[in-house]
Amino acid sequence: SVPTEVFFAAQIVSGTMASMFLICLLFYLRVGVGAAWMVAIVIAWMTGFMTPARRLRTQLNRYRDEINRQWPDFMDLLVICLCAGMGFDSALRMTVDSLPRGAVKQEWERYDNDMRTGLTKQDALQAMANRVEIKPVMQFVSSVSFSEKCGSSLVKQLQLQSSQFRADQAIITEEQALKAPVKMLLPLSLCFFPCTFLVISYPIVKQLLGTS
Repeated sequence: SVPTEVFFAAQIVSGTMASMFLICLLFYLRVGVGAAWMVAIVIAWMTGFMTPARRLRTQLNRYRDEINRQWPDFMDLLVICLCAGMGFDSALRMTVDSLPRGAVKQEWERYDNDMRTGLTKQDALQAMANRVEIKPVMQFVSSVSFSEKCGSSLVKQLQLQSSQFRADQAIITEEQALKAPVKMLLPLSLCFFPCTFLVISYPIVKQLLGTS
């Protein structure tokens, strides 16, 4: 997480550097600064100002995608530990220790740090859900909180969630596979088809030129 003051300062510095680069380019080219160039400088400053936000949004989306990919594996391991008769805390600890290094492990380490600072289990779980803001994590936190309050069976709820997450992941994979041919049309039309056309048409054009 980045402090708000640091992020805002990075935006100002980025915008200033973008506008200064354009001003230096104008002086180097010895171009008169008119109204159009003033507008261009303002646009350059705004573009630089927005660059850190776009980069942070991209990193956040990648982080969430990584959690979505790793969460079903985490759920499966946790359900196995719970079915073996372990308590939630001990099962969670063993599951996190068994996870590879990644976004999910990092979130649970932050959860453990929150617990050490004095937060309750529900507050630490809710803080994790607020940080990540994705459906699987929020459903998991709701199930654990409901089980803690009402004393219902947590294993059955997590088993259902794990199955649902696997089904949703399969659907997303199928959708991405269906989108692949559409995404390949542009590189094929720009690279492969012109080369194929040239290879096929070369003997025909050569023969026509030889005949004429």
